[in-house]
Amino acid sequence: MTTVLLGGLGTTTRIWGPQFDVLEDAIALDLPGHGTAPVPDGPVDIESIARDVLDVVPGSFAFVGVSIGGFVGMWLGVNAPERVERLLLACTGAKIGDRDEYYARAARVREEGTEPLVAGARARWFTPAFRDDPRAEAILDDLRGISRAGYAACAEAVGDWDFREEARRIAVPTLVVYGREDPVTSADVRTQLAHLPSVEIAGAHLANVESPDEFNHQLRSSG
Repeated sequence: MTTVLLGGLGTTTRIWGPQFDVLEDAIALDLPGHGTAPVPDGPVDIESIARDVLDVVPGSFAFVGVSIGGFVGMWLGVNAPERVERLLLACTGAKIGDRDEYYARAARVREEGTEPLVAGARARWFTPAFRDDPRAEAILDDLRGISRAGYAACAEAVGDWDFREEARRIAVPTLVVYGREDPVTSADVRTQLAHLPSVEIAGAHLANVESPDEFNHQLRSSG
């Protein structure tokens, strides 16, 4: 079965390198304006990203999403359960952060690019012990290269996202994976998905990168 992988705001398909070691048939996709994906010419939202996944990937598939990628997985689990065999939602929530904060970040990126975000991303994405690892540096370099329009549009999509009511209607087998030191998925955020099975592994917001063995164990177990 095909497994679709979709990452977080400001990342590219590079983050999935460790997962390709254990997946025989995987497709990693970039968010709009990230990596090799076309730069959007207007606003995007989680539904439009999810519908692009349905258009690009034939048939049924398993879906693994980190952060905003997890948002897309939730939408698919409610609105296209006939296409999704199972979900692994990592370091994510049904509502994360404040809309105004994400819109302010988007405005800043349109003016200044993504370089000013690197220090904050380093602190959120990785634990102190991993922040200077070459694997972390490579992912932060990718953040520097994300298009302004792509990052800003996806940041606004994160700000607009509120799936707290709908998440209870996810209709496919689902596992939620949290990073033990992830500052993004606070206790309040985790409560939103408390009705779903969950596990905690070492790492921060990109726990799949920092703790690939633990993450891959959960990936195999969820299948």
